[in-house]
Amino acid sequence: MISASVRRFDYTHKRGVQYTEILAPDGAPDWVYDRLRLWNAVEAVEKRRDAQLARQIEVALPVELDADGQRELLRDFVQRAFVSKGMIADLAIHRTMKNNPHAHILLTLRAHQPSRLRVQGALLERALEADGLASGLGGGDQ
Repeated sequence: MISASVRRFDYTHKRGVQYTEILAPDGAPDWVYDRLRLWNAVEAVEKRRDAQLARQIEVALPVELDADGQRELLRDFVQRAFVSKGMIADLAIHRTMKNNPHAHILLTLRAHQPSRLRVQGALLERALEADGLASGLGGGDQ
């Protein structure tokens, strides 16, 4: 018998988080904008214990832009590179140090469809390659 372990993570008091938002494709149900429901649903869809649930990308934000400019730049990039391809993105902008504003982008590995989430394991790579953004995003096998 395999027992599932329950791990709880609470980042609500994490310091330096200045902005969070979830971006989803047009037609996505309202529940995907609820962070807890979204990531619980992502986990519930996977059958394997060792399944990869999401992909994280960390990007630097230009210090020359103010907070609003950084937020708009990030939202535009994520919308164009990922959400327009069917992915749901969970954004968090961190400002733990004045000269190091950066964002974490957590992406679903399944593309959203109005009725279900479907497997698209290579969707992120195809989206990045199509936009000429694939090089330099880490991963070691480039």
